[in-house]
Amino acid sequence: MGQAVVGSSKTDVCLSALSGGGFRSDNVTYTLNNCTGCNSIEWDVGAGYQATGAPQYVASYNTSGSKNVSCRFRTSSGGSSTISLSNAVFVRGLPVINIGFPDTLVCLAKDSFILTDNSADIASRQWLVNGQNYNLGPKSIKFSFPENTAVSVF
Repeated sequence: MGQAVVGSSKTDVCLSALSGGGFRSDNVTYTLNNCTGCNSIEWDVGAGYQATGAPQYVASYNTSGSKNVSCRFRTSSGGSSTISLSNAVFVRGLPVINIGFPDTLVCLAKDSFILTDNSADIASRQWLVNGQNYNLGPKSIKFSFPENTAVSVF
């Protein structure tokens, strides 16, 4: 048996907003390679070891930052080993656009404003405004306010 190695299908993934609220990253597949005769395989991607018995484990994350992975296994000859990778994957947070005005705006009549994403080559957008997700939203999104509404935009 060669030296056992743990690898990942991706080293950089992005969070996406879910239509029902919350976030999730793209899937990352971890693989235990060069481990002929390995059994009792367990994976830990941050939530404690989970016995799968499989040389592959698919994970997704709901927070941004560097992620570690560990794989614990036994060999057919009775030995055991653990392989750990620090910073195996980096999960990027959602980009945030802050729009600011020096003061609070007071709408004296019904008012609205339009945000437009002019990024090139983007097929769809996810707008997350005040906790509301506009999944696969349009290029522009309009916000309307009733009369005498104080609006702060940060």
